[in-house]
Order: sequence, then C-alpha cells, then structure tokens
Amino acid sequence: MVTYRHKIFLSYHHEADQEYADALVGHYKQQKTIIDKSMYDDFSHLKNETILKKIRYEHLKDSTVTVVLVGAHTWGRKWVDWEIHSSLRSYGDRTRNGLAGVYLPGHSRRHFRLTDNIRSGYAVRLNWDNLEDEFTEAVHRAWNRRRREALIDNTRLLRRKNASIW
Repeated sequence: MVTYRHKIFLSYHHEADQEYADALVGHYKQQKTIIDKSMYDDFSHLKNETILKKIRYEHLKDSTVTVVLVGAHTWGRKWVDWEIHSSLRSYGDRTRNGLAGVYLPGHSRRHFRLTDNIRSGYAVRLNWDNLEDEFTEAVHRAWNRRRREALIDNTRLLRRKNASIW
C-alpha cells in the first residue's frame, strides 16, 4: 500500500460540523497533513479582493488540497464558498489546490461551488462513512487533478452572506 502525504486545508461550517473536523484532524494528526488555518476573524469590514488575498496568502498558503466537510448547511456558508473559490485560483507562484468533498451524515443536497466541480470532474467526492478506507487515496486523486484546469468551474458569483439555516 502506497502512502501519500499532501497538506490539506479543511473548510467547513464551524458551528455545525466542528466535531467531524476534530475527528478528522485527530485521526490524521500523526501524518501532519491537515493544516488548521481556519478563518475565525471577522473580515467583513475589508474589501472583497483584500479578503480573497488574505484567504489565499494566510490560510491556504501551505496547502495543496482543500477538503470541504459537507454538512446540512455547508452549501450556504459565505466563508466556505470563498475558500473554495480561492482554492480554485492560482496566484503568484502558487498553483490552485485540488478539491475534495467529504459528505457528512445528514448533508444537504443543495448545490454550491463544490458540487459544480464534482460534476465537472475536477473535485473528488467521498462519504464520511467510507472515510477510513478512501480518504488518503481520494486526497491524492484531488491533488493530481490540480493540473486539469479546463475542468474547473468557478463561475458562480461569490456568496455575499450566509444563507439562513431556517
């Protein structure tokens, strides 16, 4: 069995899916492959391009693959959308990130930027229930797909605010 190590940026809805993020980070802690550079600060007072630059240079900086934990409300989270958007763009001397979605129990079937890229063939999809067997290989597939720029679908407008969860 071949073991791959890629630096992963984890994107998720913090209020709803923190326990899954903690479990994932805890399980792969020994490999030191998951980078926790979550966005906890309020950047809403900044201009959009400044926020996107901060995401790319301060949060995604060391990663090569973005993994999105998809729960019931992930589709409507502004920062998740912006993190995916930034992950799909090259900037400076950095290439774009690979993209993978881990669908959690009770996830929403609503479509968002991740769904667009799964449909196009750029992003990799896997289920939380199969994570143990598939995670490392799925992340490696996502990493390999970074070179398939023609498959990227980053055409949605950036989400301006969080969707209501009610």
